Amino acid sequence: MGPGGPGAWLGYGAALAAARAEGALVNRRARASLVFGSGSQGFDDNALSVTRGDSVSYLRAETASGTRGAAGALEDAGRHLWGVGARLTRGRHRLDGSFAQRGEAGKLHDGREQAAAGESGELAWRYGTPTGFAGLALARGFSRHESFGGALALARREAQEVVGKAEWERALAGRVLGARLEWRRGEVKRFGESEDTRHATAVWGAARLEAPLAGGRVELTLGGGRHDAVKRTDVAPGVAWSFAGSAVRGRLALERLLEPVWADLPAGQAPYLQHTWALTARGALAGSGPFRAEAALFTGHARGRALAARLPLEALWLRAGFRPDTAAYDFALASAGLAWRGTHAGAGLEGFALARTAQRTLQPRVDPPAGGRAFVEGSFALFEGDLGVTLRAEADAIGPREAETAPVRRLDGYPTFGGAVVLTLADATITVRARNLEDRQREQTWVDAATGRPALGPGRELRMTLTWRLFN
Repeated sequence: MGPGGPGAWLGYGAALAAARAEGALVNRRARASLVFGSGSQGFDDNALSVTRGDSVSYLRAETASGTRGAAGALEDAGRHLWGVGARLTRGRHRLDGSFAQRGEAGKLHDGREQAAAGESGELAWRYGTPTGFAGLALARGFSRHESFGGALALARREAQEVVGKAEWERALAGRVLGARLEWRRGEVKRFGESEDTRHATAVWGAARLEAPLAGGRVELTLGGGRHDAVKRTDVAPGVAWSFAGSAVRGRLALERLLEPVWADLPAGQAPYLQHTWALTARGALAGSGPFRAEAALFTGHARGRALAARLPLEALWLRAGFRPDTAAYDFALASAGLAWRGTHAGAGLEGFALARTAQRTLQPRVDPPAGGRAFVEGSFALFEGDLGVTLRAEADAIGPREAETAPVRRLDGYPTFGGAVVLTLADATITVRARNLEDRQREQTWVDAATGRPALGPGRELRMTLTWRLFN
């Protein structure tokens, strides 16, 4: 989460929740991660990442590619990715740069398919002091989507965006002051069935204060900006309080989230703003004991909710466009998990419950109201401890949903079972995983245009992955 909640700090386009991967580079030796994957339904997935340096200065390169054969209502698909990144530190100055290119293609049983590719790059400079930093960054991204096949004529979408931002932060007497300014310019062009070009320019500025309060830290953020496509000037406040005790840590935040919807709109639909007031609460056990427990609550009130068809290919639902919900949307998502890991065994249970506005508006209830997952595992060593073996059994439960058919069709909830065997030898790990052991093709929420019925998912899936870490 960003300061005071990401909505006020990041401005337009901030998400309610975000996933972020973090890793520490602790030595300058060259090291690599090599991944080979294969499995049923023609699955093949390979990746290589090479890094030299540490957190002060480093050079990184990575590449990945994968293919999958037909499974259920999905036909052949493929993807690729390559990228480079570097950091150079000289005194108080730090320079970061990265570039990546990616592409993917896929096809559905009904003949519809997509081809997509994109590139993105970023260059950032930071000047650090013992009490804070100042920084500038410039980024640009470009993407191309083509959709065709079945009853669809060829359509092409080209999009690009340039983003510039400046940040400043200073710590003073236990308090932290920060400021941020961002400018972005986007463009979306469409060719084929319809010819259209849309532009948007947005500016956002924010300031924050972090200070101690009631045994924790309070973060107050206020942001404001202008988006010319929706012709609005908006203000977003955010407040958050977090604490980390010896037994429990947690965070409570209230924020306003803004998402301008200005491109990929159906014919005749004017740009509009999706805006949400959201309250989030999270808590977890602290420490490194055998037990792990955490719980979270996300609740909010949204207006102008952007609705998109739940199709598995991105180019298809972008082509159909976003529709604004005509009614306000209230929601509450609660989740909790408990896990125990001993020396040679482990078990865990987690689940979620979703409550939302009672009436249907423009979209069926494609999301289940509840779901959960449980696992139990055991581990042991063979060959005088050289080979580590972990056996794991898993069970998942998914609640009832509704398919986007006319009329709306209810899909029953179901349990599904899986398992895994993990073998570890020195720096190599082999994982064999099975999903949907009952081998049932269950109906999905999207419609197979060839049959007019809910599309069928894959049956049993088997995957084997070799991960090998190499040094020097």
